[in-house]
Amino acid sequence: MKYLLHHLVAQSAMRDADRVAVVDGERSISYGDLEMSTNRLAHLLHDLGVRAEDRVGIYLDKSVEAIVGIYGVMKAGAAYVPLDPSAPASRLGYIAADCGITTLVTAMDKATAWAELAAAGVRLRHGARE
Repeated sequence: MKYLLHHLVAQSAMRDADRVAVVDGERSISYGDLEMSTNRLAHLLHDLGVRAEDRVGIYLDKSVEAIVGIYGVMKAGAAYVPLDPSAPASRLGYIAADCGITTLVTAMDKATAWAELAAAGVRLRHGARE
């Protein structure tokens, strides 16, 4: 039987909900909380119109939130495109346009930086904030 990565995480959540799934410095998240957060994001993305084969940008620093973003996008059936917040706006704009990103998962503190890309011509349908 073929399993996708997010299916294996869901199985771990059912089996060991309280066990630590991701550690980010002093922060961590359990499998159960990871499963709930990724389901919430996947539903939000679906509500925003994200469908299979859509490309969703993940514009977050390496963190628990980035992992939630990646798995949430996978659960929504879309492909995630990692965007490095330390990269120049011109590079990110090129990647976003080349990949056809129309939806972005980001954090509130990153939303203002993304405005530079919008000014450079990147057109997003939606932005989901973690």
